[in-house]
Amino acid sequence: MSADLHCHSICSDGATSVENIFRLAKLSGLHTVALTDHDTFIGMEKAEKASEKYNIRLIPGVEISTFDYNRNRMVHMLCYNCKKPELFDEIFSKSSKNRYNAMLGAIEKIRQRYNIDIETSY
Repeated sequence: MSADLHCHSICSDGATSVENIFRLAKLSGLHTVALTDHDTFIGMEKAEKASEKYNIRLIPGVEISTFDYNRNRMVHMLCYNCKKPELFDEIFSKSSKNRYNAMLGAIEKIRQRYNIDIETSY
């Protein structure tokens, strides 16, 4: 059995849709895929449908952004088959807001150097 246990879709920082992950997995001969977007379960419903459509086993997952206080740095932790994903709602909401604010900060730094319109930046 072949598997990919660490896939990101456009629901976080991936380059393709949830369905396309499963389509490409099928073309590659994979039997199992874990959707592990950063700090969100938002793609799971689409993943379940795509899993059935392409006859590929889905392992629901998420890549959790957290902080390693021993090493004093950000780390990512993979979580599979979470029984109560709603317990992460508040944490993921904060992560999403932080990512959004970081994106706005990056856009502003770029705008200081290049003449671009903020509305067409994202």
